[in-house]
Amino acid sequence: MNILLWQAAVLPGQEQELEFFANTGLLQFFQQQQGCLGVSFLQQGQQFQCVSYWHQQQDAQQMLTSPAYQQLILLLLQRYLVTAMPAGFAQIQGGFLSRQAQQQLAYCHATEATAPRPALAYR
Repeated sequence: MNILLWQAAVLPGQEQELEFFANTGLLQFFQQQQGCLGVSFLQQGQQFQCVSYWHQQQDAQQMLTSPAYQQLILLLLQRYLVTAMPAGFAQIQGGFLSRQAQQQLAYCHATEATAPRPALAYR
């Protein structure tokens, strides 16, 4: 599996707005991309990261060169971000994600369009 990591600095005061947009607009964008297996958004203060998961790196590269992606990045830079780093690829060599975590992530993503929830918020 391949990952595409993208990082950015958030405009001061735009943290909550970016979180909402990520869990609605960005989530929907990635769900529509051919070959995208999933996506996670990470935010800590002024730092934002997007990690997308791909079966084939070529699908992610195709997305990066698409007009829709270029428009999305322009929108993010105009509304929410100070700067964005170029996206970088890595191949997952191993790791672990429990079934409980998988189910919680799936639940969070399924309900975020109406009410964003923090990922992996166990009850």
